[in-house]
Amino acid sequence: MVRPHSPQSLQPILEEDIADEQRGHNFRILTRADDKPIGICGLFIVWPHRDAWVGIGLGERDYWGKGYGADAMQVLLRYAFTELNLHRVTLNVFEYNPRAIRSYEKCGFRLEGRKRRYLNRDGRRWDMIYMGVLKDDWLIANSK
Repeated sequence: MVRPHSPQSLQPILEEDIADEQRGHNFRILTRADDKPIGICGLFIVWPHRDAWVGIGLGERDYWGKGYGADAMQVLLRYAFTELNLHRVTLNVFEYNPRAIRSYEKCGFRLEGRKRRYLNRDGRRWDMIYMGVLKDDWLIANSK
């Protein structure tokens, strides 16, 4: 029999995933001026494939569009490829977020696929876009 998890039963699982440094590496994003925490980013790693999913979020809109997300992503990619020796970093983003898509492209991510009309938001269907960057491509782009 299959049963959904309750929010209470998921809490220990989520806490274990966050604490498990073998799979996940999580970081805070801080302001340049005063080290104020404004966001988070992290990698969820599948070691046998040397592949990771990346997540990033800036919580305070006052800091959007100021380069914090792109800077954090570049630091995270440098860590992923040069320190952890990963082969690929993958993410997904929703079609309604063109600013994030442009930022990811500037960091070296390429479109790899999409789930059409995946998300229902504000009465409209949006695609979920998959993007990825390979170590070799990232190293070439960042060796200039």
